[in-house]
Amino acid sequence: MSLRSPTGRLARWALQIQAYDITIKYTPGRTNVVADTLSRPICDEALTKEYGICSVEVEMPKRSPSEIRKEQLKDNYVHRIVKALEDTERNENAVYWSNKGYLMNNGLLYRYNPTDDSEDAQLVVPQQEWANVLSAYHDDPLAGHYGADKTY
Repeated sequence: MSLRSPTGRLARWALQIQAYDITIKYTPGRTNVVADTLSRPICDEALTKEYGICSVEVEMPKRSPSEIRKEQLKDNYVHRIVKALEDTERNENAVYWSNKGYLMNNGLLYRYNPTDDSEDAQLVVPQQEWANVLSAYHDDPLAGHYGADKTY
């Protein structure tokens, strides 16, 4: 490092990387034509030899629509919305929930976020699954977060 006595975050980083035998090579932006690791396509042996790095493909576990529907119907709040939207008479409850952004698609409850500009509806996760979703996307080593304890 060019700093004589780094403090704060730089000092912590310097202490952490001292344990490794690394060489950092600066590549100016104009000459750095290789994409970062996360945006790399799956590569074959020839590309691995040429660039020395390859992406990792992770298959996330999936649930069938029938399993998701069962879980949605276990949540009393979600169950009420589903039943109102599936009512064949289109009562005022269905109109109320539709105005809130809820809709049914292939038997599953989705919701448009009124504060988001995205045109994609999001799957409604029942309350009993919240902890599982948070764990899968925050605590798992492949999730990109350090977990609740380290984040805290």
